[in-house]
Amino acid sequence: MSRMTKLTLGLALLVYGAAVRAELCFEGYMTSGGPSRFVVSLDRGRSSDWLVIGEKFEGFTIVAFNEDVLTVEKDGGRRYLRLVGATGGPSSPADEPTLKPINIMIGGNRVISCRAGAPGFDHLKKELVNAAALIPQPVVTIEGGVVPSEFIRSILKLSSEAGIRNVRVWPAKGPKTNIRDGR
Repeated sequence: MSRMTKLTLGLALLVYGAAVRAELCFEGYMTSGGPSRFVVSLDRGRSSDWLVIGEKFEGFTIVAFNEDVLTVEKDGGRRYLRLVGATGGPSSPADEPTLKPINIMIGGNRVISCRAGAPGFDHLKKELVNAAALIPQPVVTIEGGVVPSEFIRSILKLSSEAGIRNVRVWPAKGPKTNIRDGR
């Protein structure tokens, strides 16, 4: 085998190895009376549009969703993903403990669940822009367990940029607070 052939083969294996190691991440999901929709990304970089069960992203097929665990399939193998979380990895395997997701409710019928610090805010921003165009404009509510203040600030900034005028933060326990109008 010539040196050039060996070099080409080695480079091809390196590129293939990097592609195989690419990590699929479960970024968030939305429920709104119809089928649940999901956002996934590859290595927390390129992200999908909203997907429903049966749709594909980068060769992965969304096959099931149950209690915050997204099941995907590729090349006959299944992976079980939890939302991107605080376990340090891009997505935590379904058998590792994770924090509960933070729910962002738009009006009373649409819920987007995500983790603090998770990418995919572009998808949330699109939903907020759509909500801001509605008359009457719905209230956006952030609720969950311990919500980091920088996450709240990020949601408030996205809401403001989208034109949302009323955002509420509901902690898991304690009084409800309306951030924008003081109620």
